[in-house]
Parts: sequence; structure tokens; C-alpha cells
Amino acid sequence: MGNLAENLMEELQCETVFSIGGIGISESVVVTWIIMAVVLIACLLATRRLKVENPGRGQLLLEFAVSWIQNLCGGFTGEEGKRYAPYLTSVLIYLGIANLIGILGFKPPTKDLNVTAALAIMSIVLIQYAGIHKKGVKGIGAGIGIGIATSKATEAVARQPEADGKITKILLLGAALAEATAIYGFVVALLIIILLG
Repeated sequence: MGNLAENLMEELQCETVFSIGGIGISESVVVTWIIMAVVLIACLLATRRLKVENPGRGQLLLEFAVSWIQNLCGGFTGEEGKRYAPYLTSVLIYLGIANLIGILGFKPPTKDLNVTAALAIMSIVLIQYAGIHKKGVKGIGAGIGIGIATSKATEAVARQPEADGKITKILLLGAALAEATAIYGFVVALLIIILLG
């Protein structure tokens, strides 16, 4: 079992390729830069001869692919969340390329836990922004809700110590329901990584 853990940690370890001003640039960052450059060049080449009238087969195929991916991501977010479909599309394309780049002999950036954490943090920030944008300060939601619930549960136990067990059960159930959205997000992220990896 210890050998498995060592092998896993060795496989997940991302080595520093070079440093800039004392800041180490890891292998996952370099591979991400390569992915960005290839996608940018591919986009520039694919869009340089677009036509409004009489588009060619390549343009029609490209427009179909872009529409399909945007509709797929728009379906996840619904009509009100269509403004976030470009972000989801970008993440989906990045994850697909990042996981497939291992075929070319590169170490996939998604093996680095820092990349996964950065994608998760960006998504969490976007979700919180969307909630605040849609509902105002009420959109902060679960974090404030759990804080208030914990405060009220503490007050209730102070008033009725004999109801401690029931209050704790209700508090834990409420916190679990409030945090379920984060768990759903984690599960969806894992499914995307597994299905595209």
C-alpha cells in the first residue's frame, strides 16, 4: 500500500522546468502555454477566410462545432445562464485538449493538482459572482446561511441544553443541504475530467 502511495505521489508531482525571477515555472504551466499557443494559432488559421455568403465546407463544419459546444454548455446553464456558456465552453475545450495532450508525449496539465484547484477556484468565484449578480448580496448564499444557522443553533442549545441532540441533527442536515451544491460541482468536475480524460 505504501508503494502505491509513493507511485501516485511521484506520478502527480509536477517538476519545475525553469525559473523567472526566482519563481519556478512548472511543467503544467509550460504545457498550458503550449496548448494556448496551439489553440490561438488554430483559431487564427480557421477564421482568417470566413465568408458571410457561400461559406465553404470547412467553415460550415467549424460553425456547427462551435454551435454544438455552445448549445451543450448553454443547456447546462439554462436560459438565464447563457452569458456563462463561453466560460464553460473554454473550460471544456481546455480540459479536452489538456487530457488528450498526453497522447503526444506531454504530461497533461490536469495531473497537477494546482491546475485542478485553479479551475475549481475560478469556477467558485464565477458561481458566487453569478449569484450576487442575479440576487444581490442574498446570492452569497450557503456560506452566510451556514454561519447564521450555526449561530442560531448555538443560541438554541444555550437556551435548551436538553435539546442538544435534536438541534445538532437539524443543523447538520441543513449544512449538508447547503453544502450539497459544492459536492455536486465537485462530482461534475470529476465526471468531466474522467469522461474527457
